[in-house]
Parts: sequence; C-alpha cells; structure tokens
Amino acid sequence: MAKDHATWATKALFFEGRSWPAARVVGRRELYGQPSSGAASDLEPISIAFVETSGLGRSWKATEALGFWRSFGEIDPKNDAAIADFVRRHGDPESLLSPTVAVHTGEWKQPLSLCKTIAEAWIKPDANGISHCKRNLPLMVHGLVDRHVEKNVLAHTQPIFDPEFGIRLKPDKLAGFMVLSAVTMLFEKTPLRRCTHCGDWMSFSRSTAKTCSVACRNAVSRQSKRTGTDR
Repeated sequence: MAKDHATWATKALFFEGRSWPAARVVGRRELYGQPSSGAASDLEPISIAFVETSGLGRSWKATEALGFWRSFGEIDPKNDAAIADFVRRHGDPESLLSPTVAVHTGEWKQPLSLCKTIAEAWIKPDANGISHCKRNLPLMVHGLVDRHVEKNVLAHTQPIFDPEFGIRLKPDKLAGFMVLSAVTMLFEKTPLRRCTHCGDWMSFSRSTAKTCSVACRNAVSRQSKRTGTDR
C-alpha cells in the first residue's frame, strides 16, 4: 500500500471542465512577444496555434488535484498534434473554447512554463515507474510561482461550500486548476507515475494503481479481454 500524500490542500480543489474531442488546430500565426531586454529591436516572433472545435464537448469534474498538469508542462508549443490532443482530452486551458469561439495558444505560455518548471522538482521514474518529488526549486522560482498564483490564479478562484467536505477552492480556468494542482503536489511531495493507457501523469493512493481514470481503466480492461493479457 502506497502512502497517501494528500492533505486538505489537494483534496480541497474542485473544478468543472469540458474537453473537446473534435478540437483541431486550424492554423498558425507569428506574433511578437515582449523581449527580455525591453528593446523593440529585440522582439522575436512567437508561433501560436489557433484551435477550433465543434459539437457539445464532454463535461468532467475533479474533486481533488490531478497530475496531468505535468503532462501539460511537457507540451511542445510548436507541436500541433500535442496541442490538439490535450484539448481533446482535457479542454482549453483558458476555458474559453466553444463551437463559436476559437482560441489560440498565446495564452498558454505562462501556465505551461510554470508547470514545466515545477515538474523539475521530480526525479526520473524508478524501476516501478514512480517519479518522486525530491529536488528543491530555487527560491527565485518559488517567488515566481507565488506571484503568478496570487495575481493570475487566486484572483480567478472562488471558495465554494461542499456539504460533504467543507470549503473548496474552485478555479474559473483549467490553467488555474493545473497550476494549483502542481503547487499543492509540490508542497506535499506527491509521487507521480504515468497512466498505462493515456500516458498522463497521475497521483495514486495504491502502489498497484496504473490508470488515471475510470475511462482509462475500462479501456485497459477491454484491451486485456481482447488480447487475453492482464496489464
């Protein structure tokens, strides 16, 4: 039995999202971001992808922090297939995408960078596929994360009352949910492993857990029945 690293902070998160199975990248555009030097002559083009969708999407709900923030941090912003796959499975980080509203990945830069940076606290998976949080991030990084959470996440997070739990924190955006998940798991040093079906990073309370959701567990079960194997 694996140790349950969850505390109130992890269990208190609540989010209602919508994934878009029909999402697709329809094009790209070069934009110019703010240069680190501050000089206009140093502006460098940033390639952003435009995403559209159709259909009603699929609603989903989380009642605790989830580990796919680390998968988000691994996305190459130039990889259209990875961008579309994430939106199809989890949704738009800004929670704005709809059949009538297209979005672009220009707004992904900061939360993606933060998730990628926080993930550096985890070491490579061991022989059992478990990645442990053992590295200490520089104080400068902690300061950056704290400022982002205070300015861009908590400002868009509402306290709600759950009669079965008490006070929960409900971010308005998927990006906020992912950043808060990352921060609480960093604080708790939550071990992570990859789901054997979809490949997303996941937390677990049992060392034998191999899938991140009921859907993935059912998919693995169906495949095992077809092939006669037990994964």
